Amino acid sequence: MGKNKGTFLALSAAVFWASIGLVARFLYGLGADPLFIVSARSVLAALGMVFFGTFSYSRHYIKLKHILLGIVYGFVAIGANFLLYFYAVRFTKVALAAAIIYVNPAFVMFLSRIFLKEKQPVKNWLSLIVITIGVWLLASAPHSLRISQELLGIGFALGCAFSIAVYNVAGKALLAYLSPWETLTLALMGGSILLVTISAGLGISWPRLPAAGWLGILFLALCPTILGYGLYLKAVKLIGPTKSSLLATSEPVFAALLAWAVFHETLQLLQIVGVVLIILGAIVLQIKSQTSQKLDEIFRNFCK
Repeated sequence: MGKNKGTFLALSAAVFWASIGLVARFLYGLGADPLFIVSARSVLAALGMVFFGTFSYSRHYIKLKHILLGIVYGFVAIGANFLLYFYAVRFTKVALAAAIIYVNPAFVMFLSRIFLKEKQPVKNWLSLIVITIGVWLLASAPHSLRISQELLGIGFALGCAFSIAVYNVAGKALLAYLSPWETLTLALMGGSILLVTISAGLGISWPRLPAAGWLGILFLALCPTILGYGLYLKAVKLIGPTKSSLLATSEPVFAALLAWAVFHETLQLLQIVGVVLIILGAIVLQIKSQTSQKLDEIFRNFCK
């Protein structure tokens, strides 16, 4: 019973995350700027987490250093991640952006090799080759949109994948001192500070959105961000992190289905093959290995 429930929760989280690109496209159609959307999403989610934490968090002493590190961590974990993904779905197809962010395990492996001189097993190198071929197929396939626009979207998605790799490693270190919910709350606060500051500096004003637009932003803050994260954490407790992460790779599939149903967005054969290769490579890389343990240790020592 617990395994079935955990599987359902992990897949539900993947569906919520898959919906992000669709809601973003809807808001773009209403004239909302990506920077405004991610700023509003981050602020509302942070406020929601603070409200939730007032009644739910266990009371314990948190060092100021860990609070500051959590906020700085949010610059990448929330600020860069949110912004890059929303620009990705603005310039390329939702399914492609959702698939490309699963390149992030390859970035973790690549960083481990460059900075730690860590040897990688053959399966990791084969996975990296498969993922690279998948991205190349996405970039080289004939595009229904302008090729410069499509490539720009793919570039933003790759940047988002890199930010995910960074916050995955750093986040594991923070979790040694903070609970998952405390880490998310501080990260959302840090992301909000960064995004609101950038928005103000660029003179991004509040758009005149109809009620449906504000409901869309509220949905982004509550469902994919707070609820999606909560469902995933519960799934990890029930079925473990490995199976949960593997089930989460279904996100691009759900994104493709939702984009097809709502926007009649379709993928070409080469793009489908590229998405499949990326997902397969990500699945193999996410199987338990020693790839990021040294990176985890470095960040954990830095947090002490």
